[in-house]
Amino acid sequence: MPTPVSTLACEAGATTVLLPTYQRARLLRRCLESVRPTLGQRDRVLVVNDGSTDETVAVVRDFGSQVTLFEQPNAGRAAALNAGLALVQTEYCWTFDDDDVVLPGAIHRLASFMNSQPALGFCVTTWVRSVSTADSNAPEQTGNVSRIPSLTERGRLVPLFEANYVGGAALFARTQMLQALGGFDRRFIRSPDYHLAIRAVLAYSFASVPGGPTFLYAHHHERGVASARFPADQQRRKWLKFDQWIYFDLIAALPDAHFEEPGAPALHRTPVALTNRARAAATKLLLDQTIDALLTRVVRCSEVMPSAHEQGLIAAIPTLGQ
Repeated sequence: MPTPVSTLACEAGATTVLLPTYQRARLLRRCLESVRPTLGQRDRVLVVNDGSTDETVAVVRDFGSQVTLFEQPNAGRAAALNAGLALVQTEYCWTFDDDDVVLPGAIHRLASFMNSQPALGFCVTTWVRSVSTADSNAPEQTGNVSRIPSLTERGRLVPLFEANYVGGAALFARTQMLQALGGFDRRFIRSPDYHLAIRAVLAYSFASVPGGPTFLYAHHHERGVASARFPADQQRRKWLKFDQWIYFDLIAALPDAHFEEPGAPALHRTPVALTNRARAAATKLLLDQTIDALLTRVVRCSEVMPSAHEQGLIAAIPTLGQ
């Protein structure tokens, strides 16, 4: 059963944009310039300066009293988010990247949706992919809009095991939920939002927000904490080992019921679940675990021929994780 959610007594209906940053003052200014016009009277921004030595502090001070600065030594995104989360006193918290851009009306739309859905722990929104160049750092929209999978066809967990459609600023949450989950796992210097997303979906109810995207998601030229910076074109390789770690930490031990699809007929429920377990491993390029799940499907459900839907799921496995 989903974990029940109650409204925080302090600052009900208000939102904090929680914004960790490191050494990207120019991008931070652009981000804050996009956030400020969307803030309601009781909304605020909390910037966590994760050890920056550039003009970050000066940039934040230019934006007045609705933007608060918290400083700490460089420790990575998860640690910065947790430090900020401990200070949030509004009902809602929107974790945001310093190189992303808020679209007009986004905060009001997200908060209004959550106000109308008091049983939800969080909601999920879409975004538009953008590119920031090393020379100008100006956001250029690619036109590619993210897609939230149908939550009624394959369920809420199965698509998440294959790809993180809840990650980053796509998740707009009640602060109480984030704090009850213990925040972000500091072991994961990469993909901490994916780790939290799985824990959130396992424990809380959520829904997708109707309407268009709420922010521009930046593909930037440089990423990572100070001790391990790398070009953006290496992102997939750098992230893969942490996604594999998440598989073993959270996904592998889950019972088959978590891999079932709501619309599957009773006869095909378990075979499809085992195939989905194989797909989850395949997206992380875990060959042994993929093969093991497929063999388990054959042994345990040998009397059930794959449906057309399951055949399609199996046929796509070689393309997953590419």
